[in-house]
Amino acid sequence: MEMLSFKDTSIDTSTHSSYDIHTFIHACKAKKNVFVSRGAQEDASRDLGLHGTNEILFFLAFGGLDCELEFVNTKEWENDPDPSHMTKVDAYTFLSDYKRCYLAFLRFSPTGNWLIKSLHLEPGSNEIMVHALKLYREKRRHDE
Repeated sequence: MEMLSFKDTSIDTSTHSSYDIHTFIHACKAKKNVFVSRGAQEDASRDLGLHGTNEILFFLAFGGLDCELEFVNTKEWENDPDPSHMTKVDAYTFLSDYKRCYLAFLRFSPTGNWLIKSLHLEPGSNEIMVHALKLYREKRRHDE
């Protein structure tokens, strides 16, 4: 289920993804032609406890994106080493262990290789758990 949302209206956003998320997930399952940037590996290790490319690909391929997956936007890759190809980056958010997470990936058109550019917690993601606990406490007080 893909729900559209616009998190940052100051950037040029598209309401349509550049890539099919299921094709990306299938590539993660096959562990074929999918690479993870150093920054994404470091953030995923720190924020999600996913250490290394194999753990990240397993997480994404086998259910890590199943909870409240939301398409954020598509935009041009700012650090594209070859701007003549105009590579697009798709961004999504999803829930993992009650934390809002962010995923951004792209596909190099000349090679067909995927790159996971970002995988980390969204700023303020702990607010989801704080809100849930607040509701739980209010309900307990009301029930007493």
